[in-house]
Amino acid sequence: SGIDERFVELTRHVDELELSYYKRWCLLIEMEANACSSKAKKDKLWTQPPVIRESTGTCFADMKVVDVSSSSQDVDTFIHEFEKRNFATGASLQDKEVTRGDHVIVSRQEENPRLGVTSGRSE
Repeated sequence: SGIDERFVELTRHVDELELSYYKRWCLLIEMEANACSSKAKKDKLWTQPPVIRESTGTCFADMKVVDVSSSSQDVDTFIHEFEKRNFATGASLQDKEVTRGDHVIVSRQEENPRLGVTSGRSE
């Protein structure tokens, strides 16, 4: 395509040192953007209601514990299984940004609300 020739024509003067600098600069910009995005999500954890965070894919709201069992690998670890109380109150659970191994925080929103009751890793 014409784009390849045009790119070569416009970047012919760039040497390896300049290219290395540009790649490093792009990496730093990307890292900064990721850090800002991550910080914004963490800030919203304590300032936005769960239903709002759920609509953005960063929270599971209106869940209930259906089973608790001991971990077969660690005596001090428990596995909690949750399910949605009312599927009409939020988006599909598959639409969330939470993946296996992510750090999760469990809070209680009903009577006697408590933030950060416990935390662990998602399975």
